Amino acid sequence: MPDLATHVLAVTPFLRKRGRRPELVLLGVVLPDLVGRISILLPAGPFFFWMDTALHTPLSAALVIFGLAMLFPEDRRRETILCLGFGAAFHFALDLLQKTVTYGPPWLFPFSWASFQIPLIWGDESFYFLPVLVLINVLVFGRPILAKLRGIGRRRRA
Repeated sequence: MPDLATHVLAVTPFLRKRGRRPELVLLGVVLPDLVGRISILLPAGPFFFWMDTALHTPLSAALVIFGLAMLFPEDRRRETILCLGFGAAFHFALDLLQKTVTYGPPWLFPFSWASFQIPLIWGDESFYFLPVLVLINVLVFGRPILAKLRGIGRRRRA
């Protein structure tokens, strides 16, 4: 769970100006983990373990994003694909920095099982970054919110 929170809190400051549809970017940033953990709902077995590995890859995320975009009206599909894709790309960029005990995700699946990483932190160490990420989010979003609240207070006094 700390990893999922890290993904969300890390992308949120970038949504202040850029994201026209921040809810889709946030869905995109958690989508690889949601799809890649589907075996929790299924019976235990080697096939379902393999399925988790295969579903937590960029190609699988692209296919899921494309499928989700088809649920939207035709004039919103491009924006949906871009927002979900940005979120998923951000997710995979953060995952690229994680150390793993075994081999990492097969980035080029199904073409290759090879994995590469920039091993900076363990996945469970992302918990230590949560206070910093919360502080960054408070600094990015707190200032405009405080300005609006001050403006409301001034209007009430007038």
